[in-house]
Amino acid sequence: MVRFNPPPGWPSPPEGWRPAPNWKPDPKWPQPPAGWQLWVDEDASHSLSHEGKPAPTPGVLARPSFADWMRGKWGWAAAALVCLLGLIAGGFADALIFGGLTALILGVVAIIRESRRQGVRQRPGTVAALIAGGASVFIGGIASPSENAPVANTPTSMATSHPPQPPPTSQPTPSPTTKKSGQPAQSKGSSATFKHFKITVSRITQDGSRVRMLAKVCVRSLPPDPQGNRTRISWDPWSIRAGSKTIDPSSPRTALKKKFSPDATYKVGQCASGWIPFTTDETVTRIRYANGVGDRAVWDATDLSAKPKTETTEPKPAPRKRPKVDRAAKDYRNCTALNRDYPHGVGRPGARDRTRNGSQRVTNFEANRPLYDANSESDRDGDGIACEKP
Repeated sequence: MVRFNPPPGWPSPPEGWRPAPNWKPDPKWPQPPAGWQLWVDEDASHSLSHEGKPAPTPGVLARPSFADWMRGKWGWAAAALVCLLGLIAGGFADALIFGGLTALILGVVAIIRESRRQGVRQRPGTVAALIAGGASVFIGGIASPSENAPVANTPTSMATSHPPQPPPTSQPTPSPTTKKSGQPAQSKGSSATFKHFKITVSRITQDGSRVRMLAKVCVRSLPPDPQGNRTRISWDPWSIRAGSKTIDPSSPRTALKKKFSPDATYKVGQCASGWIPFTTDETVTRIRYANGVGDRAVWDATDLSAKPKTETTEPKPAPRKRPKVDRAAKDYRNCTALNRDYPHGVGRPGARDRTRNGSQRVTNFEANRPLYDANSESDRDGDGIACEKP
């Protein structure tokens, strides 16, 4: 009996279907393969081969094997994609290795599938793919440079290669850690140790008129007249020498990171540290520290590793002036009333006026401990002087 044999991609007709005289296939259906037989003898298609298995139907194309797919355009596209990825990842050598491994894998899979099909011989294309894949892996392995392989300094390579260049050094932008030309940057400082304090200057930098000094002051023991169990540490004892001028610290216009606190109190064992700002166009030559308990230290700004010159003297009390009104322990109502009798204020002997923004310190106040104690509530800044006025 003859039956209709639809080509690949055509729908299967119902049992016993016969086309009408004017029937034509749908243009959307794929073209039948070359030599395809649309009508076949059904009895012949069920005949057995000499091995006892159904023989292939004449004119019916078998499903393409994996080897056919590998040799087709999709197999080549996959191999090309793998080679491109290898080229992007590691260069020409890695592209050969990746492409070769792909060809080997596809070839081995094709051989295994073809070996399971009886009566099918190994096709030359599969063997060629295996050989080409192995050669690609071998050549790629040779061309790939080894990390530990030494580079020979042959005349040719020396002539064509560029001489080794030193590692680039970044040019520092102006910042608190940039040293002015002519002043070497200090990487290690030195310390001055006194009875109550240990003072260290680690670094000084200058960028134009901006001068920054890195300092540290630690409390070893409480000095006379402490504030409870704490003592005051501030910018007041610090100054620098530039040219013929002595410059006190000044608040920077921009925020300063890790800044030394301008004024704070600390316990024994605690330290104040950070950058102290100054402003000068002159080259800094000396750094001076002089606190209110008589400690003095001077550093050479061009060589901070050198030990500073130090001395300690007992602070001399300010000369006692006779007040206009002999009221030693009078408790005044406010600073207006106190300044009528003591125009420059009253304070403890040896007290040091705390200033802000470079204003002039008051040094001619009345040094009278009982009078100060009676009016200590008028000491707003806690510097030991009440109602001070220049």
